[in-house]
Amino acid sequence: MLFEDVPLVSTNKLGAFFDSQLIAHHYGDLTRSRVRCVKVESDMWLVAGHPCQAVEKCFVDNGATEGFQAIVRADVDGVVRQYVRLTSPSASDQPIVEVCIKGKMNPITGKLIENPDEIIEDIAKLCERVLRFPLFREQCNLRGLRIAGSVYEARSLRSYVNEIIQSCGAEWLGDNAVFYPPVEGYAVPVEAASITTHVAMTDVAGVLSVFYGWNHSQERNGNFIELTAKGCQYTNKGAIYARWLRSPRDAEALARRVLGKRAGEFVKVTATIEEKIRAGTVIDLPDRNFPGRMLVLAATPTEVNTQVEGEIVLSVYPNLLVTQYSTENLSVRSERIDVLINLEKMEAVISIFDQQNRPMEGVKVTYDGSITKVTGVTGVVTFAVSKGNHTLLLEGKRISSSEPYPLLIP
Repeated sequence: MLFEDVPLVSTNKLGAFFDSQLIAHHYGDLTRSRVRCVKVESDMWLVAGHPCQAVEKCFVDNGATEGFQAIVRADVDGVVRQYVRLTSPSASDQPIVEVCIKGKMNPITGKLIENPDEIIEDIAKLCERVLRFPLFREQCNLRGLRIAGSVYEARSLRSYVNEIIQSCGAEWLGDNAVFYPPVEGYAVPVEAASITTHVAMTDVAGVLSVFYGWNHSQERNGNFIELTAKGCQYTNKGAIYARWLRSPRDAEALARRVLGKRAGEFVKVTATIEEKIRAGTVIDLPDRNFPGRMLVLAATPTEVNTQVEGEIVLSVYPNLLVTQYSTENLSVRSERIDVLINLEKMEAVISIFDQQNRPMEGVKVTYDGSITKVTGVTGVVTFAVSKGNHTLLLEGKRISSSEPYPLLIP
């Protein structure tokens, strides 16, 4: 069942819809992204295969509109789903309608489903399976980790679960999902009959980028953050694709945890443990040369013991600096503003695109109300910046808003 596709309902089963699409399930706070809707009637679009906590914004052909109404109704199959109705006429016969939403709710509490393990449990229910990781859920709650994303493609349950767990920087090991490197906490004391260790020279890195904030309309991650281990002996560059992460804070925390390990010192371990141990267990390994907490990545039980493989992190690299990060503003304007900040050069590269994702030429961009530059054919301008809160003001014939764009440089 883990390898079978999540059984999303097709609009074909619900009547003579204008568009034939799989009906998506949306989770978490997607108000900084856009969800594309499916036309079902002349003025009605399907948002999700369930009621949403909120439909906050609506865009028609990339332009924001106030002329919409959020509607929840039961379909012919008895399932209640989320719709929007356009109350203002569109200039196009076949408009593209997108919304910014807060997604699926817990049916008992009405709260947004945004804990990673709660999302996994709900997707598994669509497959009529029970799948949950209580320790993982607790760790996510302790970290305040909230994610957002959508189930909208014909993919297996395993694929979606892997994607969510990896977005959190965790490992799915048997019936456990565990943050890796393992966080502080209880480790199982064990007796080992034999231990073999060697210093790891694989999976090392001196630079790590986390790509996050998947945009469903653009089919790409909208943001990234890059951390560099200053003075590290390794020059390798690593990348994590965390499409369910939304918060810059969570993306940075993930990058720090993973790069701290990859740029630090750790050893690979193979051991024979005199008891039954499952993959995903954190054990306290009694080794004179390399004592420490080890996450068991693989476990092979025998009648009398368990052969285990894992890693021990001896030291976490301390000097990690944010060297680049980017943001994009897709939900509040019809044009797209991408901002790349290079903290080593203290430079901001501003890229502006129109509704068709083409570079916008001739846009006046003013930084902090004092320095103005005009975009060329590439739609790009560059400013020297300083730390703190700043503003960018865009002016041009095709600019949709005169409101300044906030820019925070930490």
